[in-house]
Amino acid sequence: MSTDPALVWTLRLGLAGVWLLAARHKLVDASAFRAAVSGYRIVPELLTGGVAWALIVAELAVALGLLVPATSAPAAAAGAALLVLYTGAMAINLARGRRDLACGCSWPGSSRPVGEGLLVRNGLLGALSLFAMSTPAVRSLGWLDAFSIAAGAATLLLLHAGAEAALANAPRSRALGRRTWATR
Repeated sequence: MSTDPALVWTLRLGLAGVWLLAARHKLVDASAFRAAVSGYRIVPELLTGGVAWALIVAELAVALGLLVPATSAPAAAAGAALLVLYTGAMAINLARGRRDLACGCSWPGSSRPVGEGLLVRNGLLGALSLFAMSTPAVRSLGWLDAFSIAAGAATLLLLHAGAEAALANAPRSRALGRRTWATR
């Protein structure tokens, strides 16, 4: 089954932006990301630096691969696989009771603990990645399609940014809610 090419390219462009931003923040503070990888206690300490760099390179490769028609479907599959890897590492640590662990997915200078919200986020991004693997229907794209693709991808990035902000602020919001209700 083939899908409208404008929808497929909207997803691919939006996901490329998500992966590019994810890799960017890890590159800005690579030592903090290495510490986050180490904190998961999944790979031997000796390998954490190499694994951290491999993950950054993989995210950049996924972002760039999503933009090239010949590599976009395999790049979307690789993105989904990375999300499964990240979700598995988080789930293992949540099962260990490690809710204070920094996820390694927040901007430099901030820290976000792993939690169920990140598992849901990764699941949704993974589902979008699987859909981005669809074979686009053959039809020519016009200027209105180009506008729709750009606007749709920008909307996906804004929705992702909003979800990230909500996840980052959730602990503070819960604490504020407890204080507000306790004073009534």
